[in-house]
Amino acid sequence: MAINHAQGTFEPQIPFNLFTKNDLDLLKALSVSMDNYGDDGLAYLYNEDYCTTGYIDIDGVQKEVTEDNLYKMLQEVIKRSNGDLKYITHEQAYTCDSMRRGEFGGSAVIITSDDIQYDGTSSWLERRVTEVETGDFGPDTDDMPSAPPATQEEVNEALRDLITASNLVIQRWESGNLAEAVNNLMFAAGMAETTLESMKILEPKPINLAVVLDGGIVQSIVTDVPEAFKNVSAVVVDYDVDCPDPDDCLLGIVLDQDSELAAAHMQNIIIEPAAIDLGQVADFVSGKAYGHKQQSIAVCGGYPCTDCMDLLLDEESSCANEDKCLAWLKYQDDTKSACVNDAGPNCCSPEYKSTWDHDQHGEHINFPQEDWIFAVDHKKTTLTYQEWVTRNIESQLHETNLDGVDAIEIAGCTENDGIVEVIDEKDATFFSAYTHRPNEGVECTGDFNTKAQAVQFAKALAARTGIPVYGNLCSIEEA
Repeated sequence: MAINHAQGTFEPQIPFNLFTKNDLDLLKALSVSMDNYGDDGLAYLYNEDYCTTGYIDIDGVQKEVTEDNLYKMLQEVIKRSNGDLKYITHEQAYTCDSMRRGEFGGSAVIITSDDIQYDGTSSWLERRVTEVETGDFGPDTDDMPSAPPATQEEVNEALRDLITASNLVIQRWESGNLAEAVNNLMFAAGMAETTLESMKILEPKPINLAVVLDGGIVQSIVTDVPEAFKNVSAVVVDYDVDCPDPDDCLLGIVLDQDSELAAAHMQNIIIEPAAIDLGQVADFVSGKAYGHKQQSIAVCGGYPCTDCMDLLLDEESSCANEDKCLAWLKYQDDTKSACVNDAGPNCCSPEYKSTWDHDQHGEHINFPQEDWIFAVDHKKTTLTYQEWVTRNIESQLHETNLDGVDAIEIAGCTENDGIVEVIDEKDATFFSAYTHRPNEGVECTGDFNTKAQAVQFAKALAARTGIPVYGNLCSIEEA
């Protein structure tokens, strides 16, 4: 004879003070155990075998109780908690000492203050098998293809068929042939149900509306769904009338929300089709647009990729998503325009790859290992130290501001007690690249382990705008 077993647990833990004596008797009758959980007066419930039936003594009479009584009791416990308990769950596993089909599986129950829901592996499988055999797939079958969307005309046709069949019932009733009419009505109702329930209506396209300003003045109101605003009248009210002109035909007086008279410019604006992608604009405003945080950096002329997580986490030499990043596309366009306008078509820096090598040159003086370790620990990069330094040097090349810079200077340096001194190159411990602006002096743009690395960087930087590179107490020709 096969012996079946069941084990289960209840979640979450329940305060002891929410149980009555009758509740405890019911738990005991159904073999539900209760253990202390911590020191907060909480009870942990579990069952080591089936808790489907039991008996309790009421006034000397044995009364049978079942799982239904258990779950209804727990529902009352939830109500007594005054909102502290939102739900109680019961999850069980079923096994058998004989390998018989149908004897294994599990079940789950969730109880709230107003509902008790149950599902089990056996019932779930039964539904799935029925669907496969009949082709009637239920709403919780995830892997079946969805029905094509129904058009409004298809829905209207289904409803017209249903109305026609209903009218026929009345006619047949009057002629005495009711059975045939009812059959026709049931068939039409079934067809309408199939159309309405198994085929979803196409959802309406989202409507975006934008007010376009230039210099603080409203130029137009545009939308990506102009047909939705055919009969809409838009009026622009502008209170910016510091210098009113009596000949201004748009100047008038309005009564504001505080019943005060106020002067304003007022004009009708026709809502026009948008020439820009308003969906893209809406995504930017809502923060959904790809690379939206980098866009303001690119607009202001900066290199947008420095803090981009896609670039930092990408193990390749470039971002795999740069083709869809508007910030990167803007930066590229501005860089090309600056080259053509400022220094001719050949000013863009050549392919740059730093010659610094960790094994050969040791820790990079400008990018210490402790900074890389911090970036790794805070999940800001997955690159090796070599890759991380190389990426930062290349970013530095793009980020350096060359506005007003007329030359790049290379100098050998040493540092004592935080003070950097420019010295003869033979005594230098590192080399630095400086940008020079007339009447402003120099500004350090990066430190390098060797003169060759500094000169390589400086020449690539200078190529951006076609400016010269020279050495300060050092020769750059042999570098």
